[in-house]
Amino acid sequence: MVVYLFRRSDWLSFIAVGVVLGILFVFRYVPFEGKGQERYTVVIESEKGRMEIPVTPQDDREIVVSGPLGKTIVAIRRGKVFVVTSPCPDKVCVKTGKIPDDTSFIACIPNRVIIRLAR
Repeated sequence: MVVYLFRRSDWLSFIAVGVVLGILFVFRYVPFEGKGQERYTVVIESEKGRMEIPVTPQDDREIVVSGPLGKTIVAIRRGKVFVVTSPCPDKVCVKTGKIPDDTSFIACIPNRVIIRLAR
């Protein structure tokens, strides 16, 4: 006597669930050409002046901004702008996150550096 663990309809259900999970994985974790390809402009202001910097997903650079406490280093990586290091005591600007994902505004008040999305 042959005992089947699963019926044919069970296997079809497993395959359907697998296909759906595969599609969800692809849309969540595989980068597409059009996804994240936004271009925008960031404004960096300090005592020394104002800079308008276009940001693209291909950018990979660092910008040194001088303030009264020293140098704040702003990085642009894969279309994200964030503060790498700053001479301020609490490092709130470093912990703020990335533009445009986490915020649209980063400020290092003690060093008088402001980074924001251009409107």
